[in-house]
Amino acid sequence: MGKIEVAFCEEDETYRNRFVTYLMEYRSKEIAVSAFSTVKSFVEEAKKRKFDVILLGRGFAKVAEILWEQKFPVLLLEDQDLIKVAEDETCNRDSDMRTVFRYQSMEYILHEILAVAQGNENDPAPFVRISEMEMIGVCAPGQCEMQIPFSVVGAQYMAEKKKVLYLNLTEHSGFMNLFELDCRYDMADLVVRLRRGTLTQEILFRCIYELDHIFYIPPFGNPENLHEFLFSDFLALLRYLGEKTDFQLLVVDFGGGLDQFSKMLEQCSNIYCLTRQGYFYECQIKQFSEYIEKCTCKNMKDRLHYIDIPFSAKNIRCSKDVLRQLLYSEFGDYVRSCFQGQLNREKR
Repeated sequence: MGKIEVAFCEEDETYRNRFVTYLMEYRSKEIAVSAFSTVKSFVEEAKKRKFDVILLGRGFAKVAEILWEQKFPVLLLEDQDLIKVAEDETCNRDSDMRTVFRYQSMEYILHEILAVAQGNENDPAPFVRISEMEMIGVCAPGQCEMQIPFSVVGAQYMAEKKKVLYLNLTEHSGFMNLFELDCRYDMADLVVRLRRGTLTQEILFRCIYELDHIFYIPPFGNPENLHEFLFSDFLALLRYLGEKTDFQLLVVDFGGGLDQFSKMLEQCSNIYCLTRQGYFYECQIKQFSEYIEKCTCKNMKDRLHYIDIPFSAKNIRCSKDVLRQLLYSEFGDYVRSCFQGQLNREKR
């Protein structure tokens, strides 16, 4: 089967280059993309060749209806997200033309492209799985202020080799504020539909956003929803992600008070437990270790990696890009050294 031929029409040079770069880096085996900045250049090329999908962005709205009426496989990029998952479980659109929010995650936009190429609007094309999804856990017995920075920087490092999804299951994480992110949906929206049996790939990918090289599902906004998140929900989510996505690695930031926490940890291939030096922290680790030995399987010790964190969150400054601040600092180098062992183990 040949590659899907996509015509990407967009006058915004920055958005156009970002989109093309993503497809070339991550989907070059499946998709061949041709970019056009003007209607004239697109029309001239369309006379010579056939495209499986025509993705129309800014500057191309006038030709959208014409192409659609002529039965071309059109996908329109909208500046506003007009579809609210909470209002419509089936995500039906008001018009026949398939549209997608231009600032949705690239994974979801790709999902829509594959659906149009397949020619079946009600049954979007599934993703082809690359490998079995592995899960790495990060926790901090007694809490650690650097837990989220550690897990996010670690996830970014692992994303150099694998396709990574990040989940945060900590209370009042501050994750969205820390990295100045905004979202329409979060874990609560996803879990509700998972329980009802109404979760679809389309809804799933509307709940997935991007932060630099990693993908993430925004944490529970309401801590009460987090406390109601059961181990059965966790397993159902892992199963769904494993079946319906091609993520290779799941990085989970675990908090306290989770249902059957030890059972959640057992699902991880490796667990990074953050602590600090000193007698006080040694007492916490001792209690945590006794808990793990009592409540989990015997080989859990081999998966646990206790990490001493000689850094403080007080050194994190408010800026436009906190992530870069973390990645290219002494702390970032330290985290990469911790996860280097993970990559070395995978190479053997």
